[in-house]
Amino acid sequence: MRTRNGGATFTELYLMSGMRNIFMADTLVGYMIVEEDQLKLFKTVDGGASWELNPLNFNFETDWLSAVNALLFINSEVGFVANESTYLKTTDGGLTWLPMILPTNNLRVTNIAFIDDSTGWLTASTSSLFEGYIYHTTDQGANWNYINSVGHVSGLDVLNRDTVLLTGYFRGIVNVYGVAFITVNNFADFSWQNSIIDFRKGLFMSDTTILFYGSNLWTMHIDSTTPIEVTNLPLSIANYSLAQRVPGAIYLTGGSNIAKRADTAYVSIPTQLIYSENVKVYPNPAATSINITMPPNCSSAELYISNIMGQRIFQQTINSDNVADLDISKLPTGVYILTIEGMKNKYYSKFIKR
Repeated sequence: MRTRNGGATFTELYLMSGMRNIFMADTLVGYMIVEEDQLKLFKTVDGGASWELNPLNFNFETDWLSAVNALLFINSEVGFVANESTYLKTTDGGLTWLPMILPTNNLRVTNIAFIDDSTGWLTASTSSLFEGYIYHTTDQGANWNYINSVGHVSGLDVLNRDTVLLTGYFRGIVNVYGVAFITVNNFADFSWQNSIIDFRKGLFMSDTTILFYGSNLWTMHIDSTTPIEVTNLPLSIANYSLAQRVPGAIYLTGGSNIAKRADTAYVSIPTQLIYSENVKVYPNPAATSINITMPPNCSSAELYISNIMGQRIFQQTINSDNVADLDISKLPTGVYILTIEGMKNKYYSKFIKR
């Protein structure tokens, strides 16, 4: 989905099952990692209205502890995709990819960030949950110079050439424990090291303030050591898993909820999409026909079937609580997205044609 008015409304652009990462290099060019039977990379040059499959075969490792920040583009042509032990780099908009070699073997890249076309930082970890390293480049990743050992890093945010924030977390028996490091002198030392229970990552809200997010939100001045819990939050959002900074605002997501912070206020952004398990498709996988149990209060709706390229290949008006023996025998083998569009909401499900 895309918004061009600060989240007041969203336009549905493309139906995609299994999306893992998305990165827009500018308002038109963007890249998306999709996981179906294998990992795939897609590219858009029209702001997400259409996507083209990129001929890149790759793997990257994700786990419950720290999902890899697997996709980053400096501009529309130069970008990086995470691999299990290094990063692949393109300088021609994804036409060709070459591996970047790290100075130490057997490392798993966890984050990468650039502040211009040449200067960037990269964090990587070993198989140990508590051992990680940070590297610096001034030549667009051709060479990475070791800076420091910083423990397991789940988040990396850069304010300028001197000020860098590192965050990490690990899961205990009950809670998720977070730890944060900051340097304001290009890693000559760390200004502070702080532990906060139940936060996952952090980012710079401004030149002086940091936002930590996880089970709740905290803010902290970079010269302070004590975070302040944010209390004026919409009740409908919690457990923030991702934050995105844009000029003038920060967007936060938790589950299927979206929140926006502008100035000092947090606002919940309603969306019509509901990712619901109430749409039951069976059998799944299926060879000749499927049965569909409709969501509550959705006996009058439109049913769409789309392939993973987002192309609608079937449409039917529904006037009952169930759909029996919907013929799919002529569909090619593959993964399909089922959309039920009622008066107010849309419900998505996925099925496999074998």
